[in-house]
Parts: sequence; C-alpha cells; structure tokens
Amino acid sequence: MYKLVKPSDFTKDHLEYIDDFKKMIRMLSDTTDTLMGAKDVNSRHIISTSAHARIVGLNKCGDVTDRLDYEMPCDGTAQYAEQFVQVDKSLLASQDIKKGVVILNIHNYGDGTKARIFKKFLLKHENSKSILGTIYSGQNIDLVDVLNIMPNYITQFGQTGNIESINENSKIIDGITLTEYEQEICFLLLINWNFKQIANFMNYYRPVPQPRTIDTIIKKKIIFVINYN
Repeated sequence: MYKLVKPSDFTKDHLEYIDDFKKMIRMLSDTTDTLMGAKDVNSRHIISTSAHARIVGLNKCGDVTDRLDYEMPCDGTAQYAEQFVQVDKSLLASQDIKKGVVILNIHNYGDGTKARIFKKFLLKHENSKSILGTIYSGQNIDLVDVLNIMPNYITQFGQTGNIESINENSKIIDGITLTEYEQEICFLLLINWNFKQIANFMNYYRPVPQPRTIDTIIKKKIIFVINYN
C-alpha cells in the first residue's frame, strides 16, 4: 500500500524526484503547449507548464509554485477552487496508484470561456511506495464537441461549470423557481452558446413534438431577463 507524504516529510529521495519532475515540466514548456502540472497532497501547486500558467492568469512555467487554486489571478479558477480540491482529496484518499479521474471544466480562464478536459493521477514515488501529490493534464476541446463527448451532460460534467452551479446561483432570483429545462438553457447561455447551438442541443437531447427554433430560445431568454429584473 502506498502512503501519503506531506512536503514537510519529504526525504532526500523525494526531493530529487520532485526536482526531476520539475525539469521535465520545464522541458515541456520550452517545446510544447502542453497543459500539465502537479500539486502536493495539500493541493498546493508544485509546478506547471507555461501553457497552464497562462490559463490561470499567470505568465510562465513555475509561476504557480506554492499557490493554492483560490490564489490564482484567474477569477474562474479561484471561483471553483474548493471543487478542484475536493477532486484532489477524493483521488488521494483512494491511495490507488492505478486510479485516475477525468473532469470536464467549463468556465472563464485567463484566455476566455473555454471547455477543457482535465485528467488527474497520483504523483507516486515507487521506490519508497509514497504518494507525493497529484499530476494533472489538460486538453482543449471545442464547446460544440461537448455534445459528442458528454451526451448526458448534466450528470456527466465534472466539478465545474455544471448544472449544480446554476442551481446554487438561481437562489438570488427571489420568488422565482426555474424548471430543469430553464436551468439548462441558463447554463448554456452562461457558457456563451449561441441560440442555434442551444436549439440544436435541445432538439437532439430533449426532443419535443415540434422542434425548437432560434426564436423559441430567444423568447426564453427574454423571459429570464424579465424574471431576473
């Protein structure tokens, strides 16, 4: 069984292993646009590539070092920091070096509203049977491709940008209860889908006898505005 090791308890071998990992990340930064990095068991970032640093509001490789997610300049990252940490904790608690998680994140990054798939694995030191943290890697996807990747998107979305976030935010609308259908449209509007994309999505996954048109989605948006005001 692998054991969790905090940075304060790192041995010389652990530190050398971390240094080698950092060298690999710096090399990736110099040659690719890979989104990749690592955190310790306290979810504090160890290092990330320059490409990742930029999407969280920083500039270059290593700028994330010693930061927690809520300390990132990117408001979108800070907003969902607790959810990122919960994913880390769940993965670490398993202590299963073969386990990984895949999460679809849709929110505002340093480069705008994006959909990205992140994979997380345990950062393990085999010689000492230790888990030193987590490794994460990201992949950009087109928002419209979400339809193909996550057909049942409400239940399959990861920890951010999902319908649950809309449910929490809808509490600010005093006296108004949105239906599940209305919440879905709100969600798609918030991630900047256009009316045609929303109509096509709803017609495919939420079919009705008479297919929805762009006009019906526009009218629904107008209702939201009136209710909110």
